[in-house]
Formats: sequence, structure tokens, C-alpha cells
Amino acid sequence: MRNGAPLQGWNLPPALARLRRKLGTGDEADRRFVRVLAAVLTDGLDAVEGAKRWRRVPPATR
Repeated sequence: MRNGAPLQGWNLPPALARLRRKLGTGDEADRRFVRVLAAVLTDGLDAVEGAKRWRRVPPATR
């Protein structure tokens, strides 16, 4: 995958689109996003979105 080219122009669910923007650009950002997409395939979109929300909760309240 070069410069995220295969990921350009995808119509992503809003939560994934926000995550894609937050990850930024570059090879490492592309690798991270591909790992997220793989998690969606194995665990489902709801689980991945839930994990993303859980990470934002301060550790003391988990």
C-alpha cells in the first residue's frame, strides 16, 4: 500500500472517517488504520467503535 492510495475515496462510517483523519497521513498511519479495519472484520464495527470510546474514558472511571 503506497501513500494510502487504496484507502482514498472510501465512503466510511462517520466514526471510522474521524479516526482516519485523526491518524493523519503516512505509512504508519496507513498501517494503523488497516489494523483497525481488520478488527472491524473480526470483531464488528460496534465493538471497534466501543473500544474507541472506551479509550477516551479516563482510567480512574473505567
